[in-house]
Amino acid sequence: MENNIQPVIRLAIADSQLMVRKTICMLIASFGSFSIDIEACSGEDLVTQLAAAHQQPDICVMEIAMPGKTGYDTLEEIKARWPGMKTLVLIEVAVTGHGTSVKKRH
Repeated sequence: MENNIQPVIRLAIADSQLMVRKTICMLIASFGSFSIDIEACSGEDLVTQLAAAHQQPDICVMEIAMPGKTGYDTLEEIKARWPGMKTLVLIEVAVTGHGTSVKKRH
């Protein structure tokens, strides 16, 4: 008999926009083999929750253009404090009638 039990992938989600964050969480939860262990509204909130977590998530999904501590700064701190942490960075893309624009770090 085969063992069809898939391991659960533990996630942390950080996005400053509540509706976007909740939509991402709902979409990911619908896949079934993911657990959203941390929901954060900012880079500071994400780092605080990671530091307090008894078990680290497998992957952090975060918005790059968060106010305050940006996704760039948060990513740098995560990589320094938890070097094995995998991350997925979300960028905001505005689609206009003349193509697309992406916010870039200067």
